[in-house]
Amino acid sequence: MKKNILKVVIGIILILIIIAVILIIIKNSKISYEIQEIANKNYFLLEKEEKYGVIDKLGNVIIEPIYDIVQIPNPEKAVFVCLYDYKTETNSYTVKVLNDKNEQIYEEYEEVNAIPIKSSETGIFYEKTILKCKKDGKYGLINLDGKELIKPKYDEIESLDYKEGTLLTKLENQYGVVNINGYELIKPKYSSITTDGYYSEETNSIKTGFIVSRTTEQGYRYGYIDYKGKEILDTEYNTLEKINDIDDEKNYYFIASRDGQAGVIKNKKIIVPHEYTEIGYNNVNNLFIVKKAEQYGVLNIDGNNVIPINYDEISFSGVYINAIKENQEFLFDEKGNLISDAKYVNITPTENKEYMITVDKNDYYGVADENKEQIIKNNYSYIEYLYDNYFIAVKGGKTGIINDEEKYVIEFNYDNISKIEDTNLLQAKNGNITQIIGKDMQVVASLENGIIDKVNNYVRLYSDKEIIYINMEGNIVNSKDVYQGNKLFAKNENGKWGFVDKDGNVKVEAKYDFVTEFENGVAGIKKDGKWGVIDENGNIKLEPIYEINKILPEFKGIYYKVEQSTTTSYYTDKVV
Repeated sequence: MKKNILKVVIGIILILIIIAVILIIIKNSKISYEIQEIANKNYFLLEKEEKYGVIDKLGNVIIEPIYDIVQIPNPEKAVFVCLYDYKTETNSYTVKVLNDKNEQIYEEYEEVNAIPIKSSETGIFYEKTILKCKKDGKYGLINLDGKELIKPKYDEIESLDYKEGTLLTKLENQYGVVNINGYELIKPKYSSITTDGYYSEETNSIKTGFIVSRTTEQGYRYGYIDYKGKEILDTEYNTLEKINDIDDEKNYYFIASRDGQAGVIKNKKIIVPHEYTEIGYNNVNNLFIVKKAEQYGVLNIDGNNVIPINYDEISFSGVYINAIKENQEFLFDEKGNLISDAKYVNITPTENKEYMITVDKNDYYGVADENKEQIIKNNYSYIEYLYDNYFIAVKGGKTGIINDEEKYVIEFNYDNISKIEDTNLLQAKNGNITQIIGKDMQVVASLENGIIDKVNNYVRLYSDKEIIYINMEGNIVNSKDVYQGNKLFAKNENGKWGFVDKDGNVKVEAKYDFVTEFENGVAGIKKDGKWGVIDENGNIKLEPIYEINKILPEFKGIYYKVEQSTTTSYYTDKVV
């Protein structure tokens, strides 16, 4: 009998353990989320006579332009939030949500809106998977398919600065946080919530945490909650700043003040006591400048003294530390050793540990190795590390490239040289000439009044007379390589432009001043200073009537793109 009871008890315990594990898995799945990447933009804003609608990528009108505002939260999906009939007394619009059949959806709610985000790396300025819904005066969340993620219960829901996918909630003047899965990370019990500003290239803003506050009789008191909703610091500090530059993903570091005195906290442990009037962090040396009784000193990341607190001023010059006491200047290395015969006043590490940029007393730049031994003399007005063993340098007001043996790889003939983002190619300018330089330091292409951008993972160098495409290896390629799905390709013949097929057969006579490549079945054609549209069969869809102040305009059907600002673009057929 006892054995049977024991078996039952063990069975119940195992079931409870399994349930607990399942609940933990469910909770973690709700906490975790990914920011959706937009693979294909299918829908675009259309403007006519200051009213807005929607077109698809072929230029077909999906929603007639009759609304004051149209929000397209996700250009892959046919969900369009249309605002109209503005009411001045309430500062509000009538809102309805339409699909691609012009049918109203989500009518069970009083109002549904897209949620603007306050920063975007993707060029989409709304939360891409959710909408804010309103019922009985309260707000909740639904996804773009209409599934209710959070029942309407909050007084307000809005985005957080630099934290896409996570939203600020408000209930009875208290703030909390939910994510796009509908999971409540932080209950609404704080006077304010802001993000800590953390960002990494690997996770973007996913691991950004929250600085929270409560109102007390003595004023605001701040604490910290991590990106999973775990409380790291209670709300007991006058001020609180997370140090994001420390390369340690397993630990949190904070500069926090209590009763007017600053200290440093690692997770929950005080590593620098609260006894300073000021604390500043230097990420080059991983050191703190501290101020106490009008005197300055330096502490390391463990809170130990590097330079005693008895100097009138302290500042950093790369890995060096400058200190002033009674008008006398002192120079220390990063370990606090006094340097009496310094060659340099500044040494700054580069991303390559073998090299450090040096600056001498005359403000001239050079390069030292990891042992601070000079390898490039301080003969330049500026130097920055490029890649491999190359450096961009400025001398005599001109820019060139040298290697770590101080040999001139690119002569000092340019106004400026810089790396093209996400490539190993360089752009160089001299007067009105723009050049692209390959990784082998040879000039790949040169163009007068040239503009550089990227298209389909190729670099494009163009002007109003010529277009050159370069692959990531630094080779000039044909437009057929760049636009592989196209039937026709732009071709310049004796200063005039037309189109040829993949075999080079002329399909549209070269009679235009300029043209664009085809996108979604149409291309722009320019004649006598005006732009029109042609299709891939060579048929004119629109005679040149648009005066567009852009070298290579973009078209969807007969509509051309207008970039109104960094946050707004639309297509229109307005003839200026």
